[in-house]
Amino acid sequence: MDSFRPQSLIRILSWTPISKFSQSPWYSEGSSIFGSCRFDPPLKCEYTHDRSLLLVSDAVIFRGMMLDQALPSRRLAHQKWVLFESKPPRLVLTNLSAHSEVFNLTSTFSMDSDVPLPMQRKCTPVKGQNNVRSYPGENFAIKKSRMLAWINVNHCATPSRREYYVQDLRKHVDVHIYGQCGEYRCRDGMHKCLRRIAPKYKFILAFENALCSDYITDALWSIFDNRLKVVPIVLGAADYSSVLPEGTYIDVRNFTSPRALAKYLKYLDRHPDQYNGFINRRNFDVCSLKTDYSQYHCALCKHLHEYRGVSEVALNVATFWGRKRRCQKPTRFYKKIAPKMIKANTSLNLWGDPSWRMY
Repeated sequence: MDSFRPQSLIRILSWTPISKFSQSPWYSEGSSIFGSCRFDPPLKCEYTHDRSLLLVSDAVIFRGMMLDQALPSRRLAHQKWVLFESKPPRLVLTNLSAHSEVFNLTSTFSMDSDVPLPMQRKCTPVKGQNNVRSYPGENFAIKKSRMLAWINVNHCATPSRREYYVQDLRKHVDVHIYGQCGEYRCRDGMHKCLRRIAPKYKFILAFENALCSDYITDALWSIFDNRLKVVPIVLGAADYSSVLPEGTYIDVRNFTSPRALAKYLKYLDRHPDQYNGFINRRNFDVCSLKTDYSQYHCALCKHLHEYRGVSEVALNVATFWGRKRRCQKPTRFYKKIAPKMIKANTSLNLWGDPSWRMY
């Protein structure tokens, strides 16, 4: 590829691979991925994976969890170095201080990023149809033969320590665990497994693997996207009430213990009208803002054009994407909702196994 390009073109170099286990490029070489962008006036951007073009690239993008790889020796004055990460801080790196003054542009799932990833979604009631049942008269409870399931494909020990909460919950209510961490098989992946078992169960655990703000598991969105007639139970640090209608899910933070949660689930099991209400209140067509990365490419291209030639100060990435700012310690999170669990497990005082990272 010729190193000369018109002044109107922004070149974005993907420096790191998308994951440790794959050296495949993030995006297609060239500008085709920007073809769906609606710019007025027209803007031109292109991706490249050719590291020899570093000096003539306007932006260099790095995957946060791949920062243990060798970075370029220095950032040129005109360049934007982009910290890109779709996973929460606890799953990225334990120590980001070595990169504290390297990046000057952020792209994460948090909305205070310079170019946020399109992962913030929302399910809202259909306008003008509030209080109208989506499935009037249908008894979903009567079709269910099992109580509660959790799909944990392969992460048996997590920074959120969700596995300890499930362990305590099982003392009071039957929980069927699917995947490598349980006794039931789930060979077809989380999403297919969820669609397969949902008709049998009244409740599905949608527990986060990290207790970080703005981070919501795909399992929860899969339930709503696929209109699965099952009630999700959430555990995490996100503000679920800001993205889901009230009364369509159960939040463990509303209960003083796993035992109290189990008691409520048994109550719903005995009162099908109350159970059915959780599904009937899903009065919306679809969840908006689906994870469509074409939106991201367009937003990144536009941002780089708007700030071209603007010298941006490098941020303290250890502060911006540090776990202390974005995440909660398990002891703090479970203090009021599972105090006995904290006393019984001293490891909850830690952030989690530092070797545990998701790719």
